[in-house]
Amino acid sequence: QRELPQVPLLSDYLINLPPVKKASDADNPVFDSWNKVIAALISRTTAQDYSQLQTFLDFNLSFLSTRQFKTGGPGATWVVFSEGFSYDFDSEQLPVLVFDKVDLMAYSAKDSLQIIGTSGNFCPVNRLWTGKGGKVDWQRAGLDEEVSATLASYTIDVSKDAYDAPEAQLNYPLYFGIKPIIGTLSDRLMAKIPGVAKSYPRFESRDQYMTMDNVGEGVNFSGGFRLYGNTVFGYGDQQNKARVVITAPGSLARFEGNAEDLTLEREQRIFGQEVEAKIFLGQDSIYHPAALINYSMAKKSLEITK
Repeated sequence: QRELPQVPLLSDYLINLPPVKKASDADNPVFDSWNKVIAALISRTTAQDYSQLQTFLDFNLSFLSTRQFKTGGPGATWVVFSEGFSYDFDSEQLPVLVFDKVDLMAYSAKDSLQIIGTSGNFCPVNRLWTGKGGKVDWQRAGLDEEVSATLASYTIDVSKDAYDAPEAQLNYPLYFGIKPIIGTLSDRLMAKIPGVAKSYPRFESRDQYMTMDNVGEGVNFSGGFRLYGNTVFGYGDQQNKARVVITAPGSLARFEGNAEDLTLEREQRIFGQEVEAKIFLGQDSIYHPAALINYSMAKKSLEITK
């Protein structure tokens, strides 16, 4: 028998009972798993140190009424859309809530982000969501729903308004057809600034030797691939630069540009600074080691500035 403070532990335990029972049914016996976690926490709690149990009870009461992982204070509010869940312990024996195939959202006064169809555990003690799977799309950046990424394993600190996924698969049919691209993904909430495009979610390919044939008519690209909001960037390094090749229809003229960074605004323009530029006119050529280029896809016009 444990001698624990009746206030607040006993009163908080009793207050938790009705909403836990209400959330439990034959298909989702929430109460049974909750009771096992409570019993285990009590067994290792002392009158001098009951912070973990208190944190769990406080969080649980709030979560059952709001489905929020974090409420109040600065930063984002994280909320999960799910009726089904259970309680357990993670590998470090911390209490967690376990979810399967849920939608996770973060929102602030001016922005929101979400991960659709993900699974994971949430620990109220360290405020960490440990997730696996789920889809992120770029609709809030103005792209079609078909542009999306599938996450592998990732972790979110819900006291923050951002997260990084170390492995994701991007689908961008316009540029890569049905082939998924392996890379990293990051997302965060941003304030809306008039006239400034969203630069999240962000994806960066692991491979720096990729090719895209559908950038625009007569345009070929090779290098690494970044997607920041709705803007595509080709990237490379000093030894292996990104390359764009533009061929004029019905002409022998050809342009080749190599740079560590190239901006590809979808179906609009290609822009770059410090570009190693070459123009081929039949047997002749013109070269500049560090030019500024601006190619309009609509006008099919190329401007090169020294």
